[in-house]
Amino acid sequence: MRTGDWGGALEAFSEVVRQEPEEGDAWANVAAVHMRNRAPEKAYPCLVESTRRNRGVWRVWVGKLNTCIDLDKYDEAMQACTELLGLRKRAPAEKEVPEVEERAVRAIVQGVLRGNEAAGGDAVAADSCARSVQRLGALLAELRRASGAPWIYRLQTEFEARRGRPDLILENLLKEYRALLTIPGWETDDLERPKVCQVVEQIVDLQCSMEDRKEWTKAKYLVRSVGTRIGSKYFDKTKEPKEVEEMHTKLQDIEHKIAS
Repeated sequence: MRTGDWGGALEAFSEVVRQEPEEGDAWANVAAVHMRNRAPEKAYPCLVESTRRNRGVWRVWVGKLNTCIDLDKYDEAMQACTELLGLRKRAPAEKEVPEVEERAVRAIVQGVLRGNEAAGGDAVAADSCARSVQRLGALLAELRRASGAPWIYRLQTEFEARRGRPDLILENLLKEYRALLTIPGWETDDLERPKVCQVVEQIVDLQCSMEDRKEWTKAKYLVRSVGTRIGSKYFDKTKEPKEVEEMHTKLQDIEHKIAS
């Protein structure tokens, strides 16, 4: 493997597991070669064998997570996420277990919801998909407790929207907004600032769609606050980012709505 002889490595480790089928590391290495060769269907059974013997090795669970996503095995991918969260919680400080990546969770969310929508009138498939949706809801809740990163609330919003729960969309958008505000220097960060403004726009649009003047007033103060915070970081007003003007325009629209 170190010299790049993947064929020789596959042959060698395959012989190891034939002679010593309880050797979890060897199963993991066979899987690693298959993953490197982009053969997830061959890597999968090896990862199953490895996780049976090496439940405490986070690298094996990361491999299984990615392989299950490639093979549309989303229930097992969610199990791998849960195992990683547990290992991360129990790991000593000197053994850092990586966080579950946004990319992986997003793929799971999209896959589970896609399957749920495709189930149609098939009662058996619909029942199976409904259980997957419940597992996904539990996984997102566990991720929120473990991390509370802004992207988790973004995925939660998409999840609630796709499964027809508009009553929870505004709640999760507000949580995402508050999580984004904890990022130091977001006002001048060209990656984080647009995220804040995007979620603010979504919040405000929802609030203004309600027949409640109190919600319109909340929207007004929110837009004013964000525009002011960003603008305060730029002493040279000619260098203010476009979001300041966008927030000002949005504020005028809301004030006009309230006045009329």
